[in-house]
Amino acid sequence: MRIGIDVQTLETNEARRGIGLLCLWTIDALLMTHEHELILVGTGSEPPAVLSPEVLAATRYAQIQMPGGTGEHLRLGCAAEFLWSTPGLDGLDVYHVTSPLMPDILLPVAGRFPIVATVLDAIPAIPEGNNGTPPPPWYDQRLQILRTYQGYLPISESAADDAVSALDLARSRMTVTYLPIRDLKALPIDKDAPSRYGLRPGYVLSVTGYHPRKNIAGTLSAFSRFARSEGGDRQIMILCSLQPDERAEIEGMARKLGIADRVVMPGHFVEDLYSLLAGASASIFLSRYEGFGIPAAESLAAGVPLVCSNRSSLPEVCGDAAVLVDPDDEERSAEGLKRVLTSQEWRDGLIERGLRHVKKFRPEEYLRRIIEGYRNTLESLVIQEPPTPPQSKEPRLRVACFTPLPPRMSGIADYSLSLLRQLARLADVDCFVEASVGEDHSTLTECGIFEFSSFEKSHRQRPYDVILYQLGNNTHHAYVLPFVKHHPGVSVIHDFSLLGLKRQMARNYGRRFEMMLQFAEEYPAADAKVWDDDSQLDRLSFEEFPMTGGEMRASRSVIVHSEWLARLAGQMLPGADVAVIPLGVDLNAKDRVRETRAEIRRRFLLPEKAFVILSIGVINRLKRLDVVMDAFVDFHKRHPDSRFVLMGPADRILLRSLNHFTAAHRIKHAVHILGHRSTEEMYEMISASDVCVNLRYPSMGESSATLAMIMAMGCPGLVTPVGQFKEFPDDVCGKIPLGAGEKAAMVRQFEELHETPETGRCMGEKARAFVEDRGWPDVARRYCSCLIKAASEKSDQVPARVEQVDNEIESETL
Repeated sequence: MRIGIDVQTLETNEARRGIGLLCLWTIDALLMTHEHELILVGTGSEPPAVLSPEVLAATRYAQIQMPGGTGEHLRLGCAAEFLWSTPGLDGLDVYHVTSPLMPDILLPVAGRFPIVATVLDAIPAIPEGNNGTPPPPWYDQRLQILRTYQGYLPISESAADDAVSALDLARSRMTVTYLPIRDLKALPIDKDAPSRYGLRPGYVLSVTGYHPRKNIAGTLSAFSRFARSEGGDRQIMILCSLQPDERAEIEGMARKLGIADRVVMPGHFVEDLYSLLAGASASIFLSRYEGFGIPAAESLAAGVPLVCSNRSSLPEVCGDAAVLVDPDDEERSAEGLKRVLTSQEWRDGLIERGLRHVKKFRPEEYLRRIIEGYRNTLESLVIQEPPTPPQSKEPRLRVACFTPLPPRMSGIADYSLSLLRQLARLADVDCFVEASVGEDHSTLTECGIFEFSSFEKSHRQRPYDVILYQLGNNTHHAYVLPFVKHHPGVSVIHDFSLLGLKRQMARNYGRRFEMMLQFAEEYPAADAKVWDDDSQLDRLSFEEFPMTGGEMRASRSVIVHSEWLARLAGQMLPGADVAVIPLGVDLNAKDRVRETRAEIRRRFLLPEKAFVILSIGVINRLKRLDVVMDAFVDFHKRHPDSRFVLMGPADRILLRSLNHFTAAHRIKHAVHILGHRSTEEMYEMISASDVCVNLRYPSMGESSATLAMIMAMGCPGLVTPVGQFKEFPDDVCGKIPLGAGEKAAMVRQFEELHETPETGRCMGEKARAFVEDRGWPDVARRYCSCLIKAASEKSDQVPARVEQVDNEIESETL
């Protein structure tokens, strides 16, 4: 394999400590075999100084390069697309991030290659690991990025469990590696080392750290209790790095316990560590939380009897080869020390079991588990194998499609499912998705489905003729954006503004500086520093700053769903190749066999005779639900049997305000909030409703898939006559103009449809006729024509395929 190893940790003050040592151990392990090529990736112009000449001779080094450098990316966030911009990384099979939750490490944005991350522990999300202190603000951003990675290498089963429960990482993506522990019995030992530190024979060693979870106070208390019962002058060495004030604090503890003359503290880690460990009569490690516990494992490897905490990973690391105690039980801990220091039989048993148990942590085993983790990750990238393509005289057009799919709660996901079922009849389509564990994509059997980070390798091995991108204004589409830039294709702009998505990427995904640079490039006359101030960022107008220009400029061609949006795109990018393909509709939905209107109403707890008003789709403030609710209150006073149904995923804040509103106006019984439902349930609810409200303002240029569903079902709908909705004739949907009369106009529409049902039926029939040429097979053919054009312009090697698809389209049309 060609493996990238992130060595930024070795550029920090952790280089020679636990996290840095693990990075070095990982490199050493991978170099034990000559099967793999290693590229070490860091920010410096030269490799980290801690790397040995032998490692440098056996690896290559690549310096991270990207617009703006690393400093501002880290100041304003935590992640950047440097895997795309750094030279020398082409063709990586996997990229390994060794310390993703360190605050001074720039994280790679997932996409170009599968990324595997070491998971050390769940500090500070686990209260036991951080003394109850809440995680810092930057931690959540790093977790958001970490959750987009394809594989995880936790260092113990306990760390894996904590990563699931506290960090919300997917257990199925994990391969536990443990840590590599050398055969310390085979190392040369300096028997004079203890005396150089003033240690007498029989001393106890505690290799630890200065942090409440490391429990130095508990260690000293346990030793003090044991020392009082034993008598004599036995010493304890506390071996950890200490600042002067920290040393003073520990010395104060020792004085209070009456053991100040027995405590030895070098105040720093020493090169004689293993000699000091080998000379100890016992080791004590009373940590309250560990991801692994190197001091415990090394005590076993050195053949030193160990008294150890029974929490977190430590029972797993020690097995039956240590005296396990509650770290906060001073009496039991002291008894443990007494047992290992006074019973030779007990000591011999612990040593024998420890040397046997620690073999599971040999470096060879660590290497095997890392490679297994890489391979598990690569195997998981195939979600659904492509179906066997139909036989044809010529190779079919090969299309890669980047889009969310159901069960993602996204209208574009539902749209893509319907489109791809038809498009796959005309071309070979592979979908590249951001996969979440437990998502079932079996509803789309017509395409291959792959995790998105597998695209680069697939495209390199067997190039696609054209790439199709579905772009919307929410984080379901964040993973798509780098591909649009680096692999130009056909971009479908569902929302003319992507500002909302990019604001979320800046705030929640640590990519603020990247968004700032994009903004500065797209709007050079504006002040990009607004991205450094959330209050100013909130005030940015999505109409003035839609933030779609970069994606459209990078695309070979653009598809939109309305003439209005095509005009906007043309104004932004004169001469751009923009095609209009209206939203597709399921023309069979109306005639599908389902329950009767009365039966559906009973199932949804609606009165059979009620006048039912429906709002369907995402429940947000753009739907003008405040005005709709006001209008419904007035209408309901005159028609107490009326009902208002909201079906779709809801903004929590808006949902709370809707509940307050319905309670305040005593209409809670008449308003049914049903939440996200399946597509078929949406069709059922439309068929059971008297009118559907689909107001929208301000509009970001999006076309309404739910309005298309409403029209296909022949149900009357009400819209706001702005932008793309002006293109609908007045007789296919009711128009509710903005302004002071908006509420009154809506109430009048409700009254008219209630009093003269024939008006609604007539409007519904005309709406149905209006979308007759927008069935999914027709829409797929229009898509295929656009894809053929883009493929032909890209390469002169696809004419035969284009001709074949053209023939299929023609035969489909006939």
